Amino acid sequence: MLEGGLKLDSFTYKELIHGFCRKLEMDSVQELLFSMQSAGFSPSYCTYSWLVDGYRNQEEGTFGDTVVLTSMAYAYLKVGNQVAAISFLDEMYKRRLMVTLKIYKSLSASYASDKGILDIFWDLVFNKNLVLKGLIKDIKQLNL
Repeated sequence: MLEGGLKLDSFTYKELIHGFCRKLEMDSVQELLFSMQSAGFSPSYCTYSWLVDGYRNQEEGTFGDTVVLTSMAYAYLKVGNQVAAISFLDEMYKRRLMVTLKIYKSLSASYASDKGILDIFWDLVFNKNLVLKGLIKDIKQLNL
């Protein structure tokens, strides 16, 4: 598809993510989610629901990975539910899941217009020690 010059839109990304979630191909889902955010599209509530269901169905007891949990935390913070956002970040901390530089760049670029909320979100993430110390220097350089 992509080799043929097809450019994905928001609807196509969501449908592909839904299909891969149903097939439990979560590596493909994660790749598409990064690509979707890099292309400037934001996942919808349904997209997040499919992600959570896909991860739950993939392996008993699995609630999601770093991408899903950070995305869910941000989404809840954006709609004003800080308690729910913090619970997702706490889940990351319990499972020792860390925000990578790629996730940081992707979320920051995707939600650049939400500067105030984004700053609050990253403050929460850093305060919960969910970023490797070695990456903090790289992230600070990006923000200069």
